[in-house]
Amino acid sequence: MEKRVKRLKNHYVLCGYGRIGSFIAREFDVENIPFVVIEKEPERIKLLEEDGFPYVEGDATDDENLISAGVERARCLVAATGSDADNLYITLSTRSLNPTIYILSRAGEEGAEKKLLSAGANRVVSPYLMGAARMLNAVLRPNIVEFVDLVVERKHLELQLEEITVEDDARFKGKSLRESGIRREFGLIVVAIKKGSGTMIFNPSSETLIEKGDVLIVLGEKKHLGMLEQLVQSAEMLRKRRSR
Repeated sequence: MEKRVKRLKNHYVLCGYGRIGSFIAREFDVENIPFVVIEKEPERIKLLEEDGFPYVEGDATDDENLISAGVERARCLVAATGSDADNLYITLSTRSLNPTIYILSRAGEEGAEKKLLSAGANRVVSPYLMGAARMLNAVLRPNIVEFVDLVVERKHLELQLEEITVEDDARFKGKSLRESGIRREFGLIVVAIKKGSGTMIFNPSSETLIEKGDVLIVLGEKKHLGMLEQLVQSAEMLRKRRSR
């Protein structure tokens, strides 16, 4: 197990394997996302072994366990324990060990979100507030909720939402959406663009300029999204080869 974890790079570190953590782990597995779990409870360790997921046994608030999970070379950390205090400590420790890592933290109590953001979390999610909002929308806007479930859960349709990051050598960098050919060549719809500045443009016009660092939120069939992702990845691989 230790060798398996040491081979991980640019991976996700998941702290906690309770109801929320185990759900996230299964989704990571479905998406073929490399990850490792940090868990201290013996009964959950048994579940991890049964599920066959890589893990580090121990307390995620301990720097040594974070380092053993490769947090210094990881892409993202998810603090999903049931304790706001533990998630706060994990966030503080992780930010000191890896200043550039993306940190997503769970929050339970009111007021925890502000503290977690101050500690270095990039984003904080409250499962209880999200659950309440989902229930409300299911009553008031049932068809919208059904549509979102279909494209996000990816279980019943080929239709999906995906994020595409525009790198420096992307073919469509510096072009408008119309000129990029994303819709014409791949049959995909760009529903939003998150600019490098953090501004989110919803329903961008055909003349919206695509720039380096933009994140395109794209809707379309899975196979066409895969073709676009392969195109982006091929350009990235070519750039790395040239830089060697």
